Amino acid sequence: AHWDVPPNPSPRASPMRDAWTVRAAPLTHSIMCVGYAFRERPHAGKLDVSAARDLIVTDANKSYQASLGVRNPLSLLGRLQRGESVVIMEEGGGGSRTRTLLPADFLGPPRPGRTVVVLGDTCDSRHMAAHSYRADLVVHECTNAATEADEDETDVLTTAAGRGHSTPAMAGSFARACGARRLALTHFSSRYKGDDSEDGRRVMDVIAGQAREAFGKDDVVAARDLMEVHVPFGGKEGDKRKRRRRKDEEEAVEKEKGR
Repeated sequence: AHWDVPPNPSPRASPMRDAWTVRAAPLTHSIMCVGYAFRERPHAGKLDVSAARDLIVTDANKSYQASLGVRNPLSLLGRLQRGESVVIMEEGGGGSRTRTLLPADFLGPPRPGRTVVVLGDTCDSRHMAAHSYRADLVVHECTNAATEADEDETDVLTTAAGRGHSTPAMAGSFARACGARRLALTHFSSRYKGDDSEDGRRVMDVIAGQAREAFGKDDVVAARDLMEVHVPFGGKEGDKRKRRRRKDEEEAVEKEKGR
C-alpha cells in the first residue's frame, strides 16, 4: 500500500520539506499486522550562501529592497532556499539595473529526506526490508529477551517467534540488514517492569545491549511511554545536539516517573 501525505497548508511551509510518502507492508504475526515506512520528500539542495550574499548585500540592492518594503535584504536568502526567484538591484559599468536570481544558480543537488520505519507485532519483517533500506530510525518490537543468567537465548527466541514476536537480537539483526542508522525498541513483555527502579533499568539495559550486539551499533534505545526520539536531518547529529537529545530523553523518563 502507498499513500501521499499532503504538505502542511501553511504558506510558510515548503512542499519539499513537509510532504511525506507512507508505504505499508505485511508483517508475520498470529493475526494481521503491518509495518509503515514514513519517507520524507527530498529537501532543497544546500544554498551557496557566500555567492548569494555577495550579490544581495550591496548598497544598491539595500536601497532597492527598502523601496520594496524589505527591511533586511538577507531575508532573500530564505526565499532562494525555498526555491523562489528574487529580484535584486546591481550596479554595472552602465549604471544600476535589476537582475533576477534563480534558485538553481545557488542551490546544490536535492538532499534526500528522512525515513522512519514503525513496525507492529512481528516475528518476520522481511516484507518491510526494502522500504526500510537506510532508514534514519527503525522502531521495532522486542517482546521477549533472555534477561536472566539462567535463561537460554535460543529458547527465548523459539518462544517469541512461536507467538509471532521478536527478541532484541531479531530487532537488531533486521535494523542491521536494512542499514538503518538508529533503532528504538518497543512492545516489551509485561514481565519486564520498565520502570525507573534499579532492576527496571538493569533489564532495559540488558535488552538494549543485546540489540546493540546484533545491530553492530551503539545507537539503540529502549523506548518508554511519551519518549521523544530526535531524527536528525541527513543522519548527522553534532555533539551539542546529541547532548540535548540525551537530556530530552532523560527528562521524558523523569516525567513518566512522576506520573
